[in-house]
Amino acid sequence: MANASFDNVLCETVIMHLPVAQVASTCRRLVELLKPRGVLYLSWRVTDGDSARDAAGRLYSAFDPALATDALQGTAIALDERSVNRSSGKRVQRIVAIRA
Repeated sequence: MANASFDNVLCETVIMHLPVAQVASTCRRLVELLKPRGVLYLSWRVTDGDSARDAAGRLYSAFDPALATDALQGTAIALDERSVNRSSGKRVQRIVAIRA
């Protein structure tokens, strides 16, 4: 994908499945994909303690939210909240960032 290709990018509950070492670079790449004034919606399930795999082998990485937000340089953060998902009962971090 070319840089500045999209008005909006949705990345919902995906980055939590990446190794922690890839979270920041992935967030930077998502910002690069946005056109000026484009909107990024980013969310992930919050994992306490250490990263772990579930019974199906899916990775749930535990990381400080600052790892993601610090990588969103060149954006204005319009929303940064942690809440409990009503359907799953799991804690989820949600960020909406607007590219400058």
